[in-house]
Amino acid sequence: MVATRTAVLDTNVLLLFLVASVDLTLLRWKRVSQFSSQDAVVLNGLLSTFREIATTPHVLSEADNFVDQAPAHRRQDMKHALVRFIESSPERYRPAGELATKQEFFSLGLTDCGLIDFHTEAVVITSDFHLASRITALGGIAINFRDYLATYS
Repeated sequence: MVATRTAVLDTNVLLLFLVASVDLTLLRWKRVSQFSSQDAVVLNGLLSTFREIATTPHVLSEADNFVDQAPAHRRQDMKHALVRFIESSPERYRPAGELATKQEFFSLGLTDCGLIDFHTEAVVITSDFHLASRITALGGIAINFRDYLATYS
């Protein structure tokens, strides 16, 4: 299969991606404890079908804040993994002032508004039902990673 589309990862899915690149024993960390090592394998397979993985500054900011809470013995490795991701992923940007004017801002927040803003340019991969539903309602493509995993059970 030739990868032809761009994917954008929501924060929790990005954290799983980072953990998978560092140390799967970190799946005990509360930020990713809902995922398993098999989920990381499934995510890598899914991501291989995309031409590129993009991001937003708001997702990166959230991910960076959460990485700062990673177990101390692997925190620096997680930071380095985040740096590698940042260096290899194009960043899509809309000013926060524009995103805060969206109706979804009050129910979903700034980061999700940034993801919604790119629903016509990329497939959003998220573990957030409400975000995935909103993107789908707007005519975009969102993969609810929890539902996607259910197809592999």
